[in-house]
Amino acid sequence: MLTVARTIAAHMTAPKTIVNKSTVPVGTADKVAEAVRAGLQARGADIAFEVVSNPEFLKEGNAVADCQRPDRIIIGTGSAAVEAQLRELYAPSTATTTAWW
Repeated sequence: MLTVARTIAAHMTAPKTIVNKSTVPVGTADKVAEAVRAGLQARGADIAFEVVSNPEFLKEGNAVADCQRPDRIIIGTGSAAVEAQLRELYAPSTATTTAWW
């Protein structure tokens, strides 16, 4: 995951929202942010980014259905703008979603 973060930092040219899309250990978002920050600093680039958590809760044998029609969506962010961005992203598949966190 940190290799991906460093790759993002090496190639990003505009603000980004980076989403940890799995169930990862506590502190992973901080480590990803550190890797991106260090990569940008090494390039001398000052580009805004957010790292958010969006764990998946997929039942064995139902992964595709769970992705297409999630019963809940959990987003970890302190940014109202990123929350709105992810709500828009998920809008097509959230007609039956009962809860957002």
